[in-house]
Amino acid sequence: MAIPFTMLELDRPYKLRLGMGAICEFQDLTGIPLGDLDNALTLETGLKALWIMLRQEIPDLSYKDACALVDEYAPDWNTVLSAVSNALKIAFRTKAKSANPKRPRPQ
Repeated sequence: MAIPFTMLELDRPYKLRLGMGAICEFQDLTGIPLGDLDNALTLETGLKALWIMLRQEIPDLSYKDACALVDEYAPDWNTVLSAVSNALKIAFRTKAKSANPKRPRPQ
């Protein structure tokens, strides 16, 4: 199963996705578990998450170069943070129906 993604248009379209490696890398870099962000991204944490996701397509991309991509090509900060937030939602969404639902407890 492929990891779902969201798109962000900068100098070209990028697939933003958060696999296990990217999630662990973000946590190691910031000390913040991605699941704890609750869509309350700061500019700094959002840009770090974006950098990690962009490195999946450009492995040698530096943080400085990621910032330059955003500065040069992003239409605005809301677009960038919205794309990062959407990638987070996709990574941490839960399915409405579980294959092993819990039985209701008698009251």
